[in-house]
Amino acid sequence: MILLAIVTVVIVVFITSNTAKTTLAFAGLEWSNVPLWLVIVVALVAGALGSRLLGWAWRAWRRRRRRLADELDALRRHAADPNG
Repeated sequence: MILLAIVTVVIVVFITSNTAKTTLAFAGLEWSNVPLWLVIVVALVAGALGSRLLGWAWRAWRRRRRRLADELDALRRHAADPNG
């Protein structure tokens, strides 16, 4: 909790220190007079969402792989069982 508070304070100080206007160019589009703090906030949110999405996909892939391995083990045990 303390680490979260420290990171939050650092982010707020960073944002309030960057109040200048800037030009933003992305994917062939260009916006002028965009507040730099807004660019920073959007980048932070996009990074957090991307991290969550990739983490979710990684966990889902590992669960699926583990489930398939368990099913394969069960199938092998069933095939090796002389009574089954």
